[in-house]
Amino acid sequence: MKATVLLYNFQDKLYREQVKKILLVQRLSIKEVPKEEYLNPIGYYAGDEEVKVSEKRYEGMELDGEMMVFAGLSGEQIDKVLAGFRKNKVPRVNCKAVLTPTNRFWNALQLFEELKREHEAMYKNKISEK
Repeated sequence: MKATVLLYNFQDKLYREQVKKILLVQRLSIKEVPKEEYLNPIGYYAGDEEVKVSEKRYEGMELDGEMMVFAGLSGEQIDKVLAGFRKNKVPRVNCKAVLTPTNRFWNALQLFEELKREHEAMYKNKISEK
């Protein structure tokens, strides 16, 4: 599997270009997934041959924010991407995930909802620790 970063709902042109520049400096492949393809499994875009494309087109609402999925990247590569965000003062993407054996069959909507739940739970824990 080629190291690929999947981008969902990066509508702000300047932000999208900043993110893509950081990824291209790392020589990573980028796949921008259009809204109408949100029902396709995440693994399909990562080149996982066991994961098949959905025949359905998504016609619902856009995601509530941006989402980035790291597929086939090493921990070191991910660290370099995140360091590139900090170094270039690019706003963080709250919904980030690594492609796993479990989530490779999930579609964008399922993964986004799971990431939102995790993000909210982490934020709630940080507040309760204060």
